[in-house]
Parts: sequence; C-alpha cells; structure tokens
Amino acid sequence: MCNIQSRYSINHKTMILLPVKHTDYDTIVVEQDRHLFVQQTTTQLIRTACLDNCSTYEGTRTAVMHKTGFKRKVPIPINRSKRIYTFPTHSTNRNFLSCWVFYQHVEHIRNNPFAKTSNPSAIITFNNMAELKLEAISSYALKQQMRRTFACIREFSTEELQMT
Repeated sequence: MCNIQSRYSINHKTMILLPVKHTDYDTIVVEQDRHLFVQQTTTQLIRTACLDNCSTYEGTRTAVMHKTGFKRKVPIPINRSKRIYTFPTHSTNRNFLSCWVFYQHVEHIRNNPFAKTSNPSAIITFNNMAELKLEAISSYALKQQMRRTFACIREFSTEELQMT
C-alpha cells in the first residue's frame, strides 16, 4: 500500500509532478529519494506553490509571458531565490496530460528508442541518475521546454542582478 498524502508543498527536492487517474490520489510526486501519492492535482500543487511564494499562478504566468514573449507551455518560476523553476510538458489546457518537470533536476533528455514514430516518447535522466519515460511527447519538445525555461531563468536572474 502506498503512502497517500492530502497535501504537498513543492520544494527543492521535487523533480516531477505526474498526473494520474486514480480513485485515491491525483498526482505522483517524484522527489530525489522518494515517490509520494498526493490528493491534489498538478495544477493545484503549482497554484499553491505560487501562492506560497507571494504570487498567483496567473500573475506569475503573465509576468513570464511579458518578459519572454512565450504564450503557450509557459515555464513557471516557483521560487526564484531558491532557483526552483518548472515547465509543463503539454498545454495546461490539457491538464490531465501535462506533467510538470523541475528544470534544476534534469541531467539529460533522449528519445525512447522503442517508441513508435506515431506515438513519441522521451526518457528524462535526472541528476540522481533516475530515469523516467514520458509518453506522448518527443525529446525535441522536452528539450525545447528546457531551452524556454533557461531563457526564463536568465531573464529573471538578470532582473535580480540589476536590483542589487
């Protein structure tokens, strides 16, 4: 039996949020050293994390869109001072499909060599060498999201340097 939690706070150990259809929980949270089963959706977790860091999800997303010009699959700075940034794998309108990957934990992304051309999948290798296969997304699309998140980090880090 898995340990089911009613609440979870995104932190520096959070590597990925995986949406699931299960009667007892809505998200599998993968941390560096454990998996948690949480009764909150990925969207609820992201929205709460933004509020915990003094902003709304909508406000954070709007600020990133303004600074970067990104309109879809917008990366979200959860906590800029702790350098916790995340990005969705799919459009957030397709909530069930969208995982949230935490940039600072990604070591490498590659194509799944066993995937069919009509159904792409990618493999993420995290810094702790754990690997996770994601369906319905190519390694190219994930790498694009990594580049967009890096642009977001660069934009907001430059802003912080100018303030000091």
